[in-house]
Amino acid sequence: MRVQRISRSKFKTIYQVVADHCGQPITVDGLTYEPQNDFNPSHDELIFPSGVSCPALATRNRLWPAVEAAELRADANLATHWQGVIPAELHGISGNALSVEFGKHLADYLGSVVHLVVLPPSMAENARLRALCTTREVGPEGFGLKNRFNLSVAQRRKRGFPISPRTELSDLRAAWDRLCSGYVGRRNATLAAAS
Repeated sequence: MRVQRISRSKFKTIYQVVADHCGQPITVDGLTYEPQNDFNPSHDELIFPSGVSCPALATRNRLWPAVEAAELRADANLATHWQGVIPAELHGISGNALSVEFGKHLADYLGSVVHLVVLPPSMAENARLRALCTTREVGPEGFGLKNRFNLSVAQRRKRGFPISPRTELSDLRAAWDRLCSGYVGRRNATLAAAS
């Protein structure tokens, strides 16, 4: 599992990042951002934390302008990009199910919106999970505080979290590994029972 912060200081616009993330164009304020590489994801979904519904952020074209508007600093982090390789044994529906389960875990753990995309396998590589996660917690009224992975040291202390986000990174990588192992184990048990 790899993670990358998406900030205004490194990327021209969050909208181009989103288009490249999902392989689909996004139109905001009359401007269309085309992906650098077109592809058809096997799964593309916005995942909210359990029990949270926010119609104002329910589509890509609503979510990402709201993310942009929520951050005032010129060098603000706008999103966190999580990427994982789906085990070769899991393709199609089971790879998508694994990815959605991790996306739900990520949304609940951070309290943020996750834009989940699953890239189908190619000749050179396994299927891949991409999760573009907002940096702020979300509720029925929209965005709130920064999520625990994106807090400053002072904010982390104030909210009672360890000083470094390494704990969250370790927890989320461990969750991905557990989910992968569980899905592969169930697949292998099903194959063994069938033979």
